[in-house]
Amino acid sequence: MIVTLSGCQSTDPMQGMLWVRTDGRSMQSDPKLRLQGEQDRTICSGRVNQSVAGQTPVYSSGLIPAIQAQQVLNDRRDSFGEIMAGCMAERGYVLVPQAEAAARAAELRKISR
Repeated sequence: MIVTLSGCQSTDPMQGMLWVRTDGRSMQSDPKLRLQGEQDRTICSGRVNQSVAGQTPVYSSGLIPAIQAQQVLNDRRDSFGEIMAGCMAERGYVLVPQAEAAARAAELRKISR
């Protein structure tokens, strides 16, 4: 029902979050579903990377421009997260806090029956 498909870095906004299938089925016990999850994440990461590649570099010099540059970078990070979440949703996943993953998967299993 749950699989960890998020990054490991502490700066990753998805840290502490898990992708759960919207049908609530377990990817832990089903190798086919686990492989499908890995493939889906790779495809969606590719979409994010395409978006990143098209971005203009952000330069700054001085305190105020540095603060403004950081805001631009934060906004971009949020946008990239939305691209990833949208792509994964198209493929049948929802991103939930790790602590809520088991309960959310159980809820989704009930709904999908």
